[in-house]
Amino acid sequence: MTQEEFKREIQRMVGLRFYPASMVGHWEVVRDRLPLSVLSAAVERALMTRTDFPTPVELLQDADAVKHYARPTTKDEDRGVELREPLEFTAPELSRPIRVTREWKYYCEECSDSGWASFWCGRDSTRSPWNKTRRCERHGEHGEHDYAAKCACWAINPALIRKRENQGRYAAQEKAK
Repeated sequence: MTQEEFKREIQRMVGLRFYPASMVGHWEVVRDRLPLSVLSAAVERALMTRTDFPTPVELLQDADAVKHYARPTTKDEDRGVELREPLEFTAPELSRPIRVTREWKYYCEECSDSGWASFWCGRDSTRSPWNKTRRCERHGEHGEHDYAAKCACWAINPALIRKRENQGRYAAQEKAK
């Protein structure tokens, strides 16, 4: 975070009582400890919960309380593909049609890169079109139902691998604090 970004966030708290004449102490405490997104969330919390301007320690306490809202992630690559012909959809609630010009390409069409595939256990005539028919692991008689199971792409899907790596980085970062 730059000092200008810091000043812009701190300036949001100008309406709190006892606004300090200098922010040097706040900057020294915050600059190496908080990313900008966490500082922004901490300022938001201070604005909603405090009447007096927070001390550096109180600002760090606010950051600890809200840091889970600002998780670091790596940006996913853009897998959108331009459509040859744009599509338009109308809905009675909308004043104008929705125009679709791009389509997202999943690595796995079975689970839409979620890691979970939907299945139907029962007669094929009553299943939803997006569920494949597959008997569940229950033994004995039971009613028809849909269920989710881990998709076959779980271990090799690049989107899922990246998601698990991001979660692991966040967990390691939190553990190091």
